[in-house]
Amino acid sequence: MFRTVSPIVAVAALSFTLAGCGGGPPSDVVTAEVTDAVYNANTAMFIANKDNAEVVSIKLGKWETEKFGDMGTLYQTTWTAKLRFKEPIACILAEYDGKNIVKIVAEKGDELPVEGRCGGGKANGKWELGANAVNKDGIMGAGAWKAIYDKVPDLKMGYPVISNGMQSGAKFRNQNFEPLSKLKPYVIEGSEEFKKMMAEAEARAKKAQEAAAERARIQREQLQAQQLQRQQEAEERQRQYQEQVARQQAEAAERQRLAQEEYARKQAEAAEAARIAREEAIAKAAAEKHARLLAVMKPLQSATGTIITAEAGQSLGTVLLDATIDEEKLSVAGNAINLREMPFKEFTYTGSVDDRGTFSFRSSLGGEPVAYNASGEKLASRAGFTISPLAQADRSRMESLIALGKRLGSAAPLSLAVETIDAEAAKAREPQLRLSGLNGQVIYRNRLDTRVNPLFAADMASNRSYAWKGGETIAVRLAEPASGTGIFIRGTSAASTELIVTINGVHKATIPSIPKLGGVIIAVPNNLEILDVTFQATGSVTARTIGLVK
Repeated sequence: MFRTVSPIVAVAALSFTLAGCGGGPPSDVVTAEVTDAVYNANTAMFIANKDNAEVVSIKLGKWETEKFGDMGTLYQTTWTAKLRFKEPIACILAEYDGKNIVKIVAEKGDELPVEGRCGGGKANGKWELGANAVNKDGIMGAGAWKAIYDKVPDLKMGYPVISNGMQSGAKFRNQNFEPLSKLKPYVIEGSEEFKKMMAEAEARAKKAQEAAAERARIQREQLQAQQLQRQQEAEERQRQYQEQVARQQAEAAERQRLAQEEYARKQAEAAEAARIAREEAIAKAAAEKHARLLAVMKPLQSATGTIITAEAGQSLGTVLLDATIDEEKLSVAGNAINLREMPFKEFTYTGSVDDRGTFSFRSSLGGEPVAYNASGEKLASRAGFTISPLAQADRSRMESLIALGKRLGSAAPLSLAVETIDAEAAKAREPQLRLSGLNGQVIYRNRLDTRVNPLFAADMASNRSYAWKGGETIAVRLAEPASGTGIFIRGTSAASTELIVTINGVHKATIPSIPKLGGVIIAVPNNLEILDVTFQATGSVTARTIGLVK
């Protein structure tokens, strides 16, 4: 990792305790801080200390000052230095029979350039300074280590452990590179010892292959002998069986001739009786089957209407507004409305019952028919959908929801403005926000997901991060319509890219990015009723909380 303490921020935080002072910071204090910053510049690559390296060639830029009245003066400058290795530096490529195979990436005396910033001030008569290294490649880049890093192509977080010529596991690196003395016992790649080790390993592998081939040959010969013996035994059993069958067939032929005469007489008498009974049974079964199949569509015959629900319940279900049933054809047709997304989708549907009692539902919106089977007073599908009659109270509630959704979904579209708040501004702005939660049902990856509900609780104390990307959508359907002046999205320690927010399926806001530890506010008219909000990540998005600004 990188040492990222900012001296500017550290001193600014102490600005109210700074005492007046004159001249620049003491060179010994600056040198100590810069030395510490160089040692800790990139601990993911290498942990440097006085035992394995030394800091040399420290050069400071011109001190810049900023006065804070009677409170004191802030000093800032840039610096450069070099990390000189006291011994060779190496990277573990593999562990082979208890020894580390290593590659030398830097020799004793090699120097690595490092640069950074230093700043501070005098607080209560004591100098308070801080220094940190700057990595131009970003927090996870190789930076000054790139030339050394590139010496080990395809460097990974771990390396294989090989025992007796076979990989038996893997080990993870704490750092990419370490002092050679720390890696004992080791063998240097390309050395004579390394070449000897590889030659011995190749010889062992060849010997093992030859032994395996011999074992396979012996096994093949044994298997062939066993197969031949089993084949001979099977042929003898087959011969004996055929003789027995021939004898039994001759005896049975005579018995069969006598029985056939008796059977023919009785069969003729039974045929007429069976014909009459069969015709009566067919007629009765047909009537019973038709009645049973017609009963499959009982949930669609409710006077108060019918609804199709999934895991999210009635408020996000599909209401069958009417149903016309053809009893003779065992079919139904009607109009319906899907409440899962806004604006609500109205469509026509048809359905039919097959001979097995399976009800097939087809929508004019397209897609494959959904098969349902009777389950008590309901119809249930393997896909998790249920068709059931609506109670009168539920019908009234659904009618109110449909009317509200149609009204909100038919409004003239608004292009909503977005205010971006950076990390510094967020510190002052967030305590002033009056937020309320977006309470309702949360849909993530097209499924009801209560694990995401805390994201919409408007909890400014929460630091839990929620992430979605690549076109994924999180949607919240509020229990009751709400209104406010905006929607606040609080960022995380990682910056976010493009996010599209849609209110009531109509009003849209495009958020190019959310700053690291900052946020955005989507301005909404305070007379706009908010029932449904979707958050589609066309880029990569993370957030800690989302709330309604009052």
